[in-house]
Amino acid sequence: MTKQARSRRSRLLAIVVGVVLGVTLLELVQQVVAYVVWSTEQRGGPEQWDREAAGTVALCVGDSFTFGLHASSRQASYPAQAQVLVDAEAAGAKRTLVNEGYPGQTSRDVLARLGAQVARYQPDVVYVLVGTNDHYFRPAELEAGAEHTSEASGFPWHFRTRRLVLVLVEWLAGGREERDAQRPFVGVWHTNTFEMEFAADGTFRFGENVWRWSLDEAGRLNLAEPDGRLVLVEWHMEGPRLYVQCVAWNPPFLLEPGPMPGPITQVRAAHFARIARLCAAANARLALLTYPGGPYAVEGLNDDIRRAAREHSVDLIDVEERFLAIAKDEDIAAYYVGDGHCSDRGYAEMAKLVMAHLANAPRARR
Repeated sequence: MTKQARSRRSRLLAIVVGVVLGVTLLELVQQVVAYVVWSTEQRGGPEQWDREAAGTVALCVGDSFTFGLHASSRQASYPAQAQVLVDAEAAGAKRTLVNEGYPGQTSRDVLARLGAQVARYQPDVVYVLVGTNDHYFRPAELEAGAEHTSEASGFPWHFRTRRLVLVLVEWLAGGREERDAQRPFVGVWHTNTFEMEFAADGTFRFGENVWRWSLDEAGRLNLAEPDGRLVLVEWHMEGPRLYVQCVAWNPPFLLEPGPMPGPITQVRAAHFARIARLCAAANARLALLTYPGGPYAVEGLNDDIRRAAREHSVDLIDVEERFLAIAKDEDIAAYYVGDGHCSDRGYAEMAKLVMAHLANAPRARR
């Protein structure tokens, strides 16, 4: 091996080691920060729980949207704001909302902790808002019966750098609202047998094929195959569906938005089913919440939540529907912060919906 070749090899090795160390350090920092937040939240929870004094108990579980991430304070989370509204209209009836949401939780995490939480708080109502982190962390289905263990699971360990990278890529792409307005074909699409993706970075994926796409002056899609050959694709939207046609695809495709029902969707559906059974066994009324939508929303997730509510005959609080109604009359951007979480104002709208639902919830158990 020549001196020049050894030098190149040493530089390459240094780059690889630097990247590995950088990613490891970034992951370590994220885990430490997440653990500090988690441990603070554990200490901040109710240490002495008087079930009789609590009256009607509403247990709120989920991820950062329940926790109240990016609210001005914990008192601006939706459970805390709902508590203020409930207290103002209590008319002598005691109702207590417990916030057990935590940023980064998946449907698996929520299910794993729910048995212990239900045993502790003995809730009359359980509010569940979860699912978006399944898209980033891709959890496996919780082992059978694990939700009935006597102790709640500890700190949720996830590879957090992957989620950070995905969020940054989406942010650099300009957000879904801008993307959808100019290039509505960008995203993942599927039929009953396959899926394809027009990524915001100009990558086109179809099965194992990875090509490049671009738009010509007439707005037509050009796919560049690995050998450089261009394939012209005619496209248009038919409602929420994408119609595509080219010489390589006969007949044309009418694609549904989002990925094919697969492991993520199936795992999440299985977790919702077990959450519903656990709440029913505990004689607790279950209400599933949809996400408010907006920038960075996971496509198809709210439809999955609505479907779960129908299939398991549980209540649905359609937060996205409320936000869409608000957007017709005013600037909905005031209800979000930069990364797509709710502002205090957005959490206040969620609180109103939960308060209205809780007003019709059963009285405290005797």
